[in-house]
Amino acid sequence: MRPNTASWFIWAYGSVLEAWSYVAMSGDWVKSLLPVACSAACVGTFLLMLRNGRAGRLHSWEWACVAFDVASIFVWWWWGSALWAHLVMQASVPVSFAPLLAAVARDPARETPLPWAMWSAAYVLGFATVVLRWDGWPEAVYSANYLVWTAAVWTLCWFRRQRTPELGDA
Repeated sequence: MRPNTASWFIWAYGSVLEAWSYVAMSGDWVKSLLPVACSAACVGTFLLMLRNGRAGRLHSWEWACVAFDVASIFVWWWWGSALWAHLVMQASVPVSFAPLLAAVARDPARETPLPWAMWSAAYVLGFATVVLRWDGWPEAVYSANYLVWTAAVWTLCWFRRQRTPELGDA
């Protein structure tokens, strides 16, 4: 299976918008480290996909993510609110995870649990950082939202592999 470069462009673009809106919303570079690091990872993966991937058509859920990104830019521009732009963008997170969760449910070998456990741990640390530097609930939405969805992938992947002996605990 070759990754879709167009899909990774959407994720990289969206993650840059998320990080940018988070930095503008929070004004706290310590709390912003996680969104910026995640954005850099998505952009780096996209750049690798330019070399190794293939360009393909976008699926309907990817177009939905694009719509959320465009809506958040509009919200930011129209109302001048990085906070509301960031919250609009958070609505695209479950949309972007749904196909992955469905694919892992069908084929647990599609994903390895360890990276998802590591991402989940990073979001736990990000959430703890926000709590320790508490300035309001909107700043916690990013890490809490991603924690729920990365932990869901990890849990599904891990438990499905435990029930599938030929996959072992890889």
